[in-house]
Amino acid sequence: AANHNLEVLDLRNNQLDPECAALLAAALRKNTSLRALDVRWNAMEQTGGQSFLTALQTNKTLMTLKLQGNSISNDLLTAIEHCVKHNSGMLRMQSEYEARKELLANHAKAVNNQRTLELRQFAERTQRQIGEMDMEMKEIQRLLGTKQKEVEELENKLSETKRVLEISRREVLTLQDELKLKDENQAAILRDYNLQLETVNKALVANKSAMCLLEEKLEEERKLREDGERERRRDREKIRQLEEEIERRKEELQTSITEHVAAVEEERKQSQQRLALVVEEWSGRLEQKAAEQARAEQVYRERLRAVEAALESAERSRAEQSSQWNMERAKWAEEKANIWA
Repeated sequence: AANHNLEVLDLRNNQLDPECAALLAAALRKNTSLRALDVRWNAMEQTGGQSFLTALQTNKTLMTLKLQGNSISNDLLTAIEHCVKHNSGMLRMQSEYEARKELLANHAKAVNNQRTLELRQFAERTQRQIGEMDMEMKEIQRLLGTKQKEVEELENKLSETKRVLEISRREVLTLQDELKLKDENQAAILRDYNLQLETVNKALVANKSAMCLLEEKLEEERKLREDGERERRRDREKIRQLEEEIERRKEELQTSITEHVAAVEEERKQSQQRLALVVEEWSGRLEQKAAEQARAEQVYRERLRAVEAALESAERSRAEQSSQWNMERAKWAEEKANIWA
């Protein structure tokens, strides 16, 4: 039973009795290496067969058991054969299981080696990544320290800014009070300016009335001048007509004298006398008209000088008022600039 290398045992024709069969059955219960047992042609009888059947309930490795010629019933032999076949099937299954187990073990070993290699590589990568992460963490901690310093500086700046803002707020309140006072001063200045503007408008209305009167006078003078021009043109036309009449009469007289020199000498003298009278009369009239024209021109010049003097006076008055207004406006603008400054 202690031999683990024996696989085939042949005990044919050895006169083995039921006791030997019981001993062999007891050994089979413990043996796992024996594959074939031949005990044909012995004297084991029904009791020995029963012992082998009982042993086969425990032994699962025996694949061949030959019991012919031992006075064992067919039913018992069939049962023993069935157990042996079952053991054979189980052994084959176990062999297949062992083969598959070995294959799976080899595959598992290969997979395990692969996994071990992958795990080692993963561990190395992880270690490198951990090292890199440690470096990054150190860098982040350094940056956090820098940021913390920057935050502290910003907090200091914020405190300083709050202090400056408080000072600025106080200055703004002071400026608001000053602006309110300046607004009141500006309102007073605007009221004074409006009063001055009303005064200036009234003066402008008065000047406008004076200008209207001057324009009316100028229009009258222009009409008088046009009338004088028309009179002068009429006088010139009359003089021209008289000259033409004189020339015509001279020609007529010359013709009459040429044709009737002797006959009309007396008449020529009379005609010359009449002509002299006419010339004298027309000369007097012309001199009178010239004197009247000279007097009219003198009156026109005097009126024109009076109008020009009035216009010059009005221009001086308007220039003085405009200068005064510009000075007041410049003064008001300067005061406004000082207020806003």
